Amino acid sequence: MPYRFASISFEDIMRRLFKSSYDVQCFQKLTAEYYPSHDAKLKINDYRKVNKEEKIKLLREISEECADLPKYSDFRWEDVMLTTICDEVPDKWFRIIFGHVDKEEELYPDVRKYLKRKFDDYRVIDTSKTRSRVGIRYADFTLIKKHTFRGYELDSFDVKTRLGAFDYFLNQAHDFSRFSDYTSLICTAGMILDLSKKERKNPSEAEELFKKGLEKRKISLYIIDSESGNVERLVESDSSDDLDNKLHERALHELGLIK
Repeated sequence: MPYRFASISFEDIMRRLFKSSYDVQCFQKLTAEYYPSHDAKLKINDYRKVNKEEKIKLLREISEECADLPKYSDFRWEDVMLTTICDEVPDKWFRIIFGHVDKEEELYPDVRKYLKRKFDDYRVIDTSKTRSRVGIRYADFTLIKKHTFRGYELDSFDVKTRLGAFDYFLNQAHDFSRFSDYTSLICTAGMILDLSKKERKNPSEAEELFKKGLEKRKISLYIIDSESGNVERLVESDSSDDLDNKLHERALHELGLIK
């Protein structure tokens, strides 16, 4: 199965890297890590002369070679490449390559569009600025559906783009789970890469740990690619174990669903 990182195909990542022209810096960094200085310079000169297809082949070869170094002992060659991109490209191109943005509000239009299309039999409410009068902390988007025999389903979708806000989200998610049937996080691949750098783990491992951590807390995970607007679910969770029927009813009342 072709390698994908947090829903973005490796092909798209490489296509965006070449668009940035920072592929040369990535190749230069890797050759400097693996080869003596003189040999590295010769390889960089050769790299500059070949076409894009050959450059992709050379990037793979040097990434595979570097995967044998102690520094990258548990990395796939694709993980070596991703880590190098993170180290070498400036913030502007990091955001483009990994579909990332600095402010979560920038993602709201695409998230809203996705939720309305994907959950077309639900009412989608933007609750990002809703301030509760009854002590409830709402997620950025709240979805409501009325079932024939079991009343209203209420689902919370929260958007995060900064790693520093993730711990805060976990605290929020506990509150969401007390009045929501389901809780979901929507974030970017870039945020998960930031986590891999912070935890000093390879990107694939960081992604798996991130997914397992959310699954354990019964939180669904959706990845949004700001470049394409695509949204993909990576983790599907069960319904909340902490649901408080009184809080659930209070939220429905405050949102105008019941009297």
